[in-house]
Amino acid sequence: LITNITRTDFDQFAGQGSFEIVADDVVLDTVVKTYSDASRGTMIALFGSSDYLELSTVMGSAAEKLKLRVGDTITVRKL
Repeated sequence: LITNITRTDFDQFAGQGSFEIVADDVVLDTVVKTYSDASRGTMIALFGSSDYLELSTVMGSAAEKLKLRVGDTITVRKL
């Protein structure tokens, strides 16, 4: 699932501090660099080739897991 959150916007907001990415009932607190940084079936956040924040499931479907649609809210919170 590709969000409208750019790497630049994310970095300016979250900085080097702690954060949470909230989508439906899933809460992520890290952004990985590549899919291989997590195990199969794990929900991850990463920046895609276009530098937008993406939520994905390694070797699976984040769309099926989250049941989100275009226009649904993804929240990034500073802790």
